[in-house]
Amino acid sequence: MAVGRSIAQQVGKIGDVVVTQWKGIVVTRSLPVEVEQPNTPDQLNSRRLMAEISPRWYVMTTLQRAKWEAMAKMLGGASIQEKRMVTRGGGNIIPNKKGVLMSGYNLYMRSNMLAATSDMGYPRDEAPLAAGGIPAPSIKATLTGGQDDPAISCEIMFLSLPPLEEIRVRTWFYLHSHCMSREAKIESVVPISVDSTGLSQPITVVFRGFKGSKMQWGKEWVKWSELDTGCVRIQSEIVMAYSRRHGAWRSVGSNVEEVVLPPQPNNPKAQEMLKFIREYKRSRDKRSYYRKNAMKIFSAKLGDKLMEGKTDGIIAEVMK
Repeated sequence: MAVGRSIAQQVGKIGDVVVTQWKGIVVTRSLPVEVEQPNTPDQLNSRRLMAEISPRWYVMTTLQRAKWEAMAKMLGGASIQEKRMVTRGGGNIIPNKKGVLMSGYNLYMRSNMLAATSDMGYPRDEAPLAAGGIPAPSIKATLTGGQDDPAISCEIMFLSLPPLEEIRVRTWFYLHSHCMSREAKIESVVPISVDSTGLSQPITVVFRGFKGSKMQWGKEWVKWSELDTGCVRIQSEIVMAYSRRHGAWRSVGSNVEEVVLPPQPNNPKAQEMLKFIREYKRSRDKRSYYRKNAMKIFSAKLGDKLMEGKTDGIIAEVMK
């Protein structure tokens, strides 16, 4: 660190803290101890979309970029955005609901990624014409189908909506079963139509299972009947765009509905799934335990060598 500089002028690493500046604002982050890049299908798709959309910003006209910059300034600071995001109910499962300080480029990327994940065309070079005011939907979820073949039926209702060309309703759900959690993901994207009066008919979306992973669940598609009880939390939101050229915008989340799956004590597939989950958890906890203890042993040996004043080839010696 340069002598005589204040923290407002510092950029770089200070101990375990990384200091940067963004538009004159000092931003500090803790230095990550470990960086992991698990190449899940969702992450690979997000990286592909970002690589596809990002170069478009640099070939847009000056006026188009200026509109996005002006839109970002209209959103205000992160604290102001967060105050505007009045969500309904508690325990929202839809991510990215906190205020974020953005540039025009950040807003352009976020709006186009939103369109891409909502079955809308992209890239969209024109900034959204409205920064909010989209009424949140309401959702009511019920368990149907009986114990042998349960299904979750979601009725989604809307208030008055503007009669725009593109309107989508996205439904997310979060699952927790036997101390195993599946993070909230988009499970359904449905286009809706609005008449000239701004009214839209309620829609019904039915879920009979979810996309899993062979590593965590033992299969890629898991039916509700294959889980020996569990809790599913569901939430919806609206995504709309003024036209096919304008960026997408979304509403705040709906209320959160919670559905409890029935126990399946006499279902062989459910008991087989329960056995797989328990084995996976034991293996995961065992691996985590050994990693933590290995790091403690390594740190202790490294500290002893440093106390002895040994620095040359110290890593190779400690690893013996």
